[in-house]
Amino acid sequence: MKRCLWLVPFLLSSTMCYAQIADKGVDYFDKVIEANPQNAEAYRRRGLAYEKEHDTSQAMLDYDKAIQLNPNVALLYWNRGLLFYKNGNCDQAIADFSKYLQFKPKSELTLLMRGQAYYQNENYDLAISDFNNYLNIDRQWKWSPYFAYIDLAFTYLKSRNNDKAWEYARKAQAEELISHPNTSDSVVGLGSYREVIEELENFSVREK
Repeated sequence: MKRCLWLVPFLLSSTMCYAQIADKGVDYFDKVIEANPQNAEAYRRRGLAYEKEHDTSQAMLDYDKAIQLNPNVALLYWNRGLLFYKNGNCDQAIADFSKYLQFKPKSELTLLMRGQAYYQNENYDLAISDFNNYLNIDRQWKWSPYFAYIDLAFTYLKSRNNDKAWEYARKAQAEELISHPNTSDSVVGLGSYREVIEELENFSVREK
C-alpha cells in the first residue's frame, strides 16, 4: 500500500513555498510574465500560485518553463520534484530531487523526500541509503533524527529485516520522548513507529 508523504502538506503550506508569493495570485504573475517572458522566477512563482489554487497541471507547465529558461536554479527542481511526488510520479520526483541535491548535497529535507520516493518505488536499498545519509550529514536545520528513524523502521520492515525494523522503531520511540513529547498520537514520516511495532509483534505471534 502506498503511504502518503507527510512532508508534502507541511511543505506546501510552509514558508518554503506559499510565503514566497504572499497574497499575490496568478493574475499578478500573468502581468509580470507578459512584461518579461524570460523571467524564470515569475514562472516559478506563478506555478506556486497555481498550486495554491489546486491547478497542478498549470503549475507543472510553469515549473517546466522556468527550468527551460534557467536550468541552474536549484529551487526550481525542488518545487517541481515536490509536485511530481504529490502527483504520484516518483520516478520524476527522484530525478528532480537528485538534481537539487547536486546543487545542495546537504539538504536534509530533500534526502528524506527522495528516500520516501524510493520507498514508494519499493527501492528499499536506496531509501535506506538516503535515510542514513540524513542521519550522518551535518544537518543545516538540525532536524531531529526522529523522522529518519521512523522511515528506516518502515523500510526495514518492508525489506523483511525485522531486527533492524525493531532497532529503529525503538530509536524512534526513545527520540519521541526527548524531541517530540507531544506527538504520541500523530503520524510523521512514513507513519507511526507504533505501526511497525504492532506488525512485528503480529509477525512474532504468527511465527510461534
